Amino acid sequence: LKVINAAQEYGVTITRIAPEIVFEILTQGGFIQDARDLARQVDRKLGELFLEAKNQGLRTVMINVGPNGKPEIQDATRP
Repeated sequence: LKVINAAQEYGVTITRIAPEIVFEILTQGGFIQDARDLARQVDRKLGELFLEAKNQGLRTVMINVGPNGKPEIQDATRP
C-alpha cells in the first residue's frame, strides 16, 4: 500500500510490482519502525523511477526487475 501511495504522489498508478522488489524494500532498508520509515524506504528505492515515469508522461506502469537486477518501469498500457 505504501508503494501505491508513493506512486500516486507522482501521478503514477502501478498495476504490478515484482515481488522481489517488495521483499528488498522490506528487508534491505535497515530497521523499519513505523509507517514513516517504510514510506521513506519506498521513496529511496522507487522515487526516481516514479519521477522518471512522470517525466515520460506515463500514468500507468509496472515495476519489474531489469537485467541489471535493479527496478525498472514499463508502460502498463503497452503489451
